[in-house]
Amino acid sequence: MRSILTRSFVGAALALLSTCELGPHPTRPVPQSAPFQPPPLGRMEPVTGSAPAPYQSVCRSKVLRVTLWVHGTQWVSSGALLDDNLLLTAGHNYATLKSIARERSVECGMGVVPEQPWFSVYDDNYDRHRHMRHPAEYPGAGWAADYALLWFGTPASRPSSFRLPEPGQDVLLGTDSIVTVAGYPSEGANTGSLMFHGRGKVIPSDDEDVFYYSVNTEKGMSGSPVWVERNGEFILVGVHVGGDLQRNLGIAHRLNSRSLQNIARWSAGFPRAP
Repeated sequence: MRSILTRSFVGAALALLSTCELGPHPTRPVPQSAPFQPPPLGRMEPVTGSAPAPYQSVCRSKVLRVTLWVHGTQWVSSGALLDDNLLLTAGHNYATLKSIARERSVECGMGVVPEQPWFSVYDDNYDRHRHMRHPAEYPGAGWAADYALLWFGTPASRPSSFRLPEPGQDVLLGTDSIVTVAGYPSEGANTGSLMFHGRGKVIPSDDEDVFYYSVNTEKGMSGSPVWVERNGEFILVGVHVGGDLQRNLGIAHRLNSRSLQNIARWSAGFPRAP
């Protein structure tokens, strides 16, 4: 396991690299009649057709930014719907917004095919300090603390298909674990409008906070959920935070006991939806 000193030293560099993931935004045309295809091994492909669970719980988030130079909306992240009004995403997607984000919307389940079911929620008067939590160690600890929980006051129109691991449950145990990732590759400076997915093997490591997996992820997918399927359940095991350009690997913050305890504590402390 890397030392805290080492992570602090490279924290700023990791935060920058995490937004520079692999490959250009895909431009493959997809017919509306295309059937749903399972995620391919090792690469990202568009989500087609009426995707099954848990894709309706894969989301993207947009904020209204107000500064001296910017006044307009911007898609900033992918994320996973945890329940009626909680979104799990990467910390670096929101930590730099500070108080300039005035409003926010979250859209979940949007794929390549326009008629795929989806839903959206909207927050007026967005307050970062009231509606967002991330570890106090971020950004100094780099990927080890690169996750955040967002609360939105308007409940979603459907429950989440994901669940978090049970305390002490290591669902990545073993070297042949297969994970799936899904999110919205970037379109220019913004998170994209089309959902893509892929799956790959977890690379063995003794790091308790970060894992690598064999998917050549797309640029702009930070915050995307990484999950495993066990007995018909979709268990979140990580939050996508970047890519390894040399080895064509995705990088995820690992949802371990420390991060799960933080998520539970933050969730309990948020205001209740009206």
